[in-house]
Amino acid sequence: MRRPGGRRAWSLAAVLLSVNAACAGYRPVPEFDPGDLQQPHALEGTPLTRLWRSRPVRGASAPVAVDAQNAYLGGTDRRVVAVDLQSGKTRWAVRVPGPLVGGVLESGDVIYAATDQPGGRVHAFRKESGAQLWSTGTGYVQAPLALTEGKLAVLNRAGEVLGIEVARGKVLWRKRLPSNRVAPFVLDSGVVLVTSFDSLYSVRLKDGQVTLRRRSPGAVASPWIRSGGQLVAGTGDSLVIAVSPDSLRELWRVRLDAPLLVSPAAQGDTVYCVTRVGSIYRIVPGSEPVATQLHGPGWPATGTPALVGPWLLAGGADGTLYGFTREDGVQAWKVSLGRPAELAAVLLSDGSFLAVGGRGDLHRIRQ
Repeated sequence: MRRPGGRRAWSLAAVLLSVNAACAGYRPVPEFDPGDLQQPHALEGTPLTRLWRSRPVRGASAPVAVDAQNAYLGGTDRRVVAVDLQSGKTRWAVRVPGPLVGGVLESGDVIYAATDQPGGRVHAFRKESGAQLWSTGTGYVQAPLALTEGKLAVLNRAGEVLGIEVARGKVLWRKRLPSNRVAPFVLDSGVVLVTSFDSLYSVRLKDGQVTLRRRSPGAVASPWIRSGGQLVAGTGDSLVIAVSPDSLRELWRVRLDAPLLVSPAAQGDTVYCVTRVGSIYRIVPGSEPVATQLHGPGWPATGTPALVGPWLLAGGADGTLYGFTREDGVQAWKVSLGRPAELAAVLLSDGSFLAVGGRGDLHRIRQ
């Protein structure tokens, strides 16, 4: 026997689901049409060509994820977006409850993003449409995520590390572990490095077990990178340090002229650093590492460096992306992006790169 008002109840439920989807900002574009493409044009005073420019979010944060088709970004305007690499047009946009301060992560056909206030959550979205797969409360997330063996490592401002199973968004464990705002780093399959102000921890993601702890060789202030089989980072007391990914023991250190608040860049064994005062160094590791200053201080360096073609690229507080020759550190060109320019340029498979300005301006530029 049908209950009175049953059809009306189902209709009301359908309306509520539609309203909830709209409030979440879900905007799928199943058959994306990029429309008329922008005309590439040469950037005056540079050897570069800008293919397109757009502003898909405000206050984009690192990292920016890319695949063969799209770039994926998150911003302080509480939006996660997919941007078509061919045209620069936004394929889909999803609005989340709080600002994104740790960029986005992509794996397979899923995008992962974490929010700070209110409360802090980790979200999983389909890459194709932006449809949300799950959302899990974690506490305010203070750093980018790390992913290995189907599990996410999450750091929150309450001093906790969490392990999340990505298939369902289930919190497997949470552990109080001192940490700073440096992103967890994948050491090996299923294991991440968590960095505190005075210690380095190797943490197994399946159960949260700390498998190794070492005293940190410095006050690490920048995310780790891998270089020639070593892990390298900068410190707030002007050091560049390298540790073994297996033992976390210090391998070498070198002191520069100012703190390093952004990650170095590396090609092979060679490491490039930009200090807080704007000095650019090339470091050749070894038992006695050699640091050569390529460019002196005096420009408003804020951006994480990236190696693109013959240049080292780094952004400034004035919203400018600077290109320096890697060989001798001479400024070869500069491009206005929007202040401040803090994110590293993202190299694409065809040799072009994405550059992000502080207001969320996204540029695809060809060498």
